[in-house]
Amino acid sequence: MKDDINNLEIRVLKLETYFKVFCTIFLVAGLLTFHYWGSIPEKDNMPQTAGLEHKQGVLCPSYNKDIQLFIGARESFAEKALADREIDKKATMVADSLFSQERYDEAILGYQKIISSQDTHNNKTLAYALYRQGMSFLLLHDKDTARLIYKKLESLFPEYDITRLAMVQDL
Repeated sequence: MKDDINNLEIRVLKLETYFKVFCTIFLVAGLLTFHYWGSIPEKDNMPQTAGLEHKQGVLCPSYNKDIQLFIGARESFAEKALADREIDKKATMVADSLFSQERYDEAILGYQKIISSQDTHNNKTLAYALYRQGMSFLLLHDKDTARLIYKKLESLFPEYDITRLAMVQDL
């Protein structure tokens, strides 16, 4: 009986704690909302438009500015990502062209540009550049450097097929 009372007291204390935390969160959220929206308009001053259109400058003058900043940031990020992919494609084409012309020294430098400029989000491009750079070193009979590059490739991308292909090479 005494254990049941103690358990009940512990449960009540936990509920009180949860209630205090909930009230604090609710209060902070209310204050932040009030701060963000400014003042709550009178019923007569409420806009008569439907949906969310009333937010644009009536209840919250900074709403338009916030949305425009968000949209601008999202668009600039998308444009930069697209530009990075295009740059990677072009750099890969140049390096592959040099590789196919058996100009391995220049191809190594081309692949190195791709590797060192990897702010890109495309890991497959990086893995491909590492693989081809390792192949270039192999064809220049520099097995030690090729081995180091393939180990780096294996540590970064162990799940890629190109990594398994690199590890099959006779080093």
